[in-house]
Amino acid sequence: MKKISLITLLLIFGLQQVIADGIFDRLTEKKWQGTGKLLGASATYNMEWVKGLDDKFFILRFQNERVVEGHELIFSAHAYYKIIDEKKVEGMWFDSRGIYFPLVGTFNTNELVIDWGIKDTEQGRTIYRLQSSENMNVTDYVLHSGKYVQFGSASYK
Repeated sequence: MKKISLITLLLIFGLQQVIADGIFDRLTEKKWQGTGKLLGASATYNMEWVKGLDDKFFILRFQNERVVEGHELIFSAHAYYKIIDEKKVEGMWFDSRGIYFPLVGTFNTNELVIDWGIKDTEQGRTIYRLQSSENMNVTDYVLHSGKYVQFGSASYK
């Protein structure tokens, strides 16, 4: 019985260490600012990752701004991510359009790949790639006719 308990503790500690070394801890407690393109227009981006709800979730607070035909468009969202195991994450997205949908993805030390949406609303993929502890590239795709089509990209610092 003691061997099983010791092995279980070592596995749990190992999993916690892998998660602690993952991308989420590298993203949190920073205010990321970016520039890029969104639907063909120049855009500015802000995102912040924090731990929340007794550290059970990683919370993304996101906003982008762009000007289209002389009108400033501001989009904001919050997402809640829960780490499932050493490579998998799940969550929910809520945005200023009044839309919400599930998130599911994979992660490692430098990359987070999130598939989002539902068939009746919209579906897509967002890829977060840390270039360093201070630089990140994010690329957004929408699923259209069975293929991912890029609609946004940004470089953050």
